[in-house]
Amino acid sequence: FELNPLSLQRLGLPQAIRELIRTVPAESKLKITFEENISRDRLNPDLEMAIYRILQEALSNIIKYAEASQVDLRLNLKKDHLYFSIRDDGKGFDPGIHWERESATGGFGLTNMEERVTQLGGTFHLETAIDQGVTIRITFPRKITHA
Repeated sequence: FELNPLSLQRLGLPQAIRELIRTVPAESKLKITFEENISRDRLNPDLEMAIYRILQEALSNIIKYAEASQVDLRLNLKKDHLYFSIRDDGKGFDPGIHWERESATGGFGLTNMEERVTQLGGTFHLETAIDQGVTIRITFPRKITHA
Protein backbone atom coordinates (compact mmCIF):
# COMPACT_ATOMS: atom_id res chain seq x y z
CA PHE A 1 0.00 0.00 0.00
CA GLU A 2 1.15 3.50 -0.74
CA LEU A 3 2.77 5.36 2.16
CA ASN A 4 1.27 8.65 1.04
CA PRO A 5 -1.65 8.00 -1.33
CA LEU A 6 -1.85 10.59 -4.10
CA SER A 7 -5.59 10.06 -4.49
CA LEU A 8 -6.07 11.16 -0.90
CA GLN A 9 -3.93 14.27 -1.33
CA ARG A 10 -5.44 15.28 -4.65
CA LEU A 11 -9.05 14.24 -4.43
CA GLY A 12 -10.02 14.10 -0.78
CA LEU A 13 -11.29 11.25 1.33
CA PRO A 14 -14.52 10.18 -0.42
CA GLN A 15 -12.85 9.87 -3.83
CA ALA A 16 -9.77 8.20 -2.33
CA ILE A 17 -12.06 5.60 -0.75
CA ARG A 18 -13.67 4.98 -4.14
CA GLU A 19 -10.21 4.54 -5.67
CA LEU A 20 -9.20 2.14 -2.90
CA ILE A 21 -12.35 0.08 -3.46
CA ARG A 22 -11.41 -0.23 -7.14
CA THR A 23 -8.08 -1.83 -6.13
CA VAL A 24 -9.74 -4.72 -4.28
CA PRO A 25 -8.83 -7.86 -6.22
CA ALA A 26 -11.64 -9.27 -8.36
CA GLU A 27 -10.95 -12.78 -7.06
CA SER A 28 -12.07 -11.67 -3.59
CA LYS A 29 -15.60 -11.48 -5.04
CA LEU A 30 -16.47 -8.78 -2.51
CA LYS A 31 -19.38 -6.51 -3.27
CA ILE A 32 -18.53 -3.18 -1.64
CA THR A 33 -21.02 -0.37 -1.22
CA PHE A 34 -19.96 3.10 -0.15
CA GLU A 35 -22.31 5.84 0.97
CA GLU A 36 -21.06 9.23 2.02
CA ASN A 37 -22.57 12.48 3.06
CA ILE A 38 -19.86 15.03 3.70
CA SER A 39 -19.40 18.49 2.31
CA ARG A 40 -16.93 19.16 -0.45
CA ASP A 41 -14.64 20.83 2.09
CA ARG A 42 -11.50 18.92 2.87
CA LEU A 43 -11.23 17.29 6.26
CA ASN A 44 -8.24 17.57 8.55
CA PRO A 45 -5.38 15.74 6.73
CA ASP A 46 -4.57 13.64 9.81
CA LEU A 47 -8.19 12.55 10.02
CA GLU A 48 -8.37 11.72 6.33
CA MET A 49 -5.18 9.67 6.57
CA ALA A 50 -6.39 7.82 9.69
CA ILE A 51 -9.67 6.82 8.05
CA TYR A 52 -7.92 5.80 4.85
CA ARG A 53 -5.39 3.62 6.73
CA ILE A 54 -8.11 2.06 8.87
CA LEU A 55 -10.06 1.16 5.75
CA GLN A 56 -6.94 -0.32 4.12
CA GLU A 57 -6.36 -2.53 7.16
CA ALA A 58 -10.02 -3.49 7.43
CA LEU A 59 -10.29 -4.45 3.76
CA SER A 60 -7.09 -6.45 4.00
CA ASN A 61 -8.44 -8.33 7.04
CA ILE A 62 -11.80 -8.92 5.37
CA ILE A 63 -10.16 -10.35 2.25
CA LYS A 64 -7.78 -12.57 4.24
CA TYR A 65 -10.00 -13.82 7.04
CA ALA A 66 -13.68 -12.90 6.91
CA GLU A 67 -14.98 -15.06 4.06
CA ALA A 68 -17.37 -12.17 3.41
CA SER A 69 -19.34 -11.45 0.26
CA GLN A 70 -20.60 -7.96 1.17
CA VAL A 71 -18.95 -4.92 2.75
CA ASP A 72 -20.85 -1.72 3.50
CA LEU A 73 -18.98 1.53 4.11
CA ARG A 74 -20.59 4.72 5.39
CA LEU A 75 -19.01 8.13 5.93
CA ASN A 76 -21.25 10.88 7.30
CA LEU A 77 -20.58 14.33 8.64
CA LYS A 78 -23.40 15.42 10.90
CA LYS A 79 -23.87 18.37 13.18
CA ASP A 80 -21.19 17.65 15.79
CA HIS A 81 -19.47 14.48 14.59
CA LEU A 82 -17.94 12.58 11.69
CA TYR A 83 -19.12 8.97 11.54
CA PHE A 84 -17.38 6.16 9.66
CA SER A 85 -18.52 2.54 9.65
CA ILE A 86 -17.32 -0.65 8.05
CA ARG A 87 -19.63 -3.68 8.11
CA ASP A 88 -19.04 -7.10 6.58
CA ASP A 89 -21.20 -10.20 6.40
CA GLY A 90 -18.31 -12.58 7.06
CA LYS A 91 -17.74 -15.26 9.64
CA GLY A 92 -16.95 -12.87 12.51
CA PHE A 93 -14.88 -13.91 15.49
CA ASP A 94 -14.79 -14.03 19.27
CA PRO A 95 -13.45 -10.56 20.16
CA GLY A 96 -12.06 -11.62 23.53
CA ILE A 97 -9.91 -14.33 22.01
CA HIS A 98 -8.85 -12.06 19.16
CA TRP A 99 -7.66 -9.22 21.44
CA GLU A 100 -5.72 -11.75 23.55
CA ARG A 101 -4.08 -13.28 20.48
CA GLU A 102 -3.25 -9.89 18.98
CA SER A 103 -1.70 -8.79 22.25
CA ALA A 104 0.30 -12.00 22.65
CA THR A 105 1.58 -12.08 19.07
CA GLY A 106 2.30 -8.37 18.75
CA GLY A 107 -0.32 -8.06 16.02
CA PHE A 108 -1.33 -4.59 14.96
CA GLY A 109 -4.66 -4.88 13.11
CA LEU A 110 -7.51 -3.83 15.36
CA THR A 111 -5.21 -2.39 18.02
CA ASN A 112 -3.61 -0.11 15.44
CA MET A 113 -7.02 0.99 14.17
CA GLU A 114 -8.21 1.82 17.66
CA GLU A 115 -5.01 3.72 18.47
CA ARG A 116 -5.30 5.82 15.30
CA VAL A 117 -8.82 6.79 16.30
CA THR A 118 -8.13 7.59 19.95
CA GLN A 119 -5.03 9.65 19.08
CA LEU A 120 -7.35 11.99 17.18
CA GLY A 121 -9.91 12.16 19.98
CA GLY A 122 -12.35 9.72 18.41
CA THR A 123 -14.10 6.60 19.61
CA PHE A 124 -13.71 3.10 18.18
CA HIS A 125 -16.43 0.50 18.60
CA LEU A 126 -16.24 -3.10 17.39
CA GLU A 127 -19.21 -5.46 17.18
CA THR A 128 -18.69 -9.08 16.19
CA ALA A 129 -19.49 -12.65 17.08
CA ILE A 130 -18.93 -16.01 15.47
CA ASP A 131 -21.01 -16.20 12.24
CA GLN A 132 -22.24 -12.62 12.73
CA GLY A 133 -19.81 -10.58 10.61
CA VAL A 134 -17.93 -7.56 11.89
CA THR A 135 -19.01 -3.95 12.30
CA ILE A 136 -16.55 -1.19 13.13
CA ARG A 137 -18.02 2.17 14.09
CA ILE A 138 -15.77 5.18 14.42
CA THR A 139 -16.79 8.63 15.57
CA PHE A 140 -14.74 11.81 15.58
CA PRO A 141 -15.71 15.16 17.05
CA ARG A 142 -16.45 17.65 14.29
CA LYS A 143 -13.74 20.03 15.50
CA ILE A 144 -11.08 17.69 14.10
CA THR A 145 -12.66 18.02 10.64
CA HIS A 146 -11.41 21.57 10.14
CA ALA A 147 -7.94 21.79 8.62
